[in-house]
Amino acid sequence: MTTIQILKETYENLYAITPILAEFLEEEFKNLSPYQWKENYVEPFLQKTRYFKDWHELSEIDSYYLLELLSYNWKALREKTNSKFFTWNNLNLFIDKKNPNSLIKIRNEIAHPTKDSYTNKDYIIWQNSLEEAAHQLGSSLEKLVEQLHITEKQKLLDFLFENTTYKTLKSPDLPPDIRASILNTKDRLEALPTAEAVMSFLRDAQKANRGQHIRDTLKKLNCPTFDEYLPKLEEMYKGMSEI
Repeated sequence: MTTIQILKETYENLYAITPILAEFLEEEFKNLSPYQWKENYVEPFLQKTRYFKDWHELSEIDSYYLLELLSYNWKALREKTNSKFFTWNNLNLFIDKKNPNSLIKIRNEIAHPTKDSYTNKDYIIWQNSLEEAAHQLGSSLEKLVEQLHITEKQKLLDFLFENTTYKTLKSPDLPPDIRASILNTKDRLEALPTAEAVMSFLRDAQKANRGQHIRDTLKKLNCPTFDEYLPKLEEMYKGMSEI
């Protein structure tokens, strides 16, 4: 693996864990204070960050700040809950800044690399930490990454279909062969495994003769086409994939 591949895949794996970490923290905070958990456990910390006025759900918060939030409340959570999560091993795994392979150190390293290159050994060590963290949160890294891919892909498809496919299919003048192609394309896109695969398909479709014919036909009918929304999809995809 190249250095950029190592950093991107590690980022993706950490990003996949973030929603389940947010769910875990919310559940633990609610156990301590069902009605004022935000005021008692979240906002005192977030006052120091850029999220203070803008957040609505913990899942909206960057992994770094979620881990810092865990650190900020670690003592209260360990002393006031019956959770088996709050062990010294997990403190070391998630938030110990002296441990170079804790999640908070991994997050900082991939966001602000301190080396010119990284090796497969670095990747394996980080991967082991992330797999163990997912396990401690009651899931598996493989499952979380798979769900992340599904979620990201669906965001792209929802935007694309709502702005093009569903509107086009309502056209009374749509030729039968074009309608059949559009439905076939929809099925093929939905069968793709990742957002990356969706984007590759759409880019290639713009170059194919059949794709160009469909686009020209739709434009004559004043129907929306994929190429009109490709720049926005590229922007959405870039936001998903960049570190």
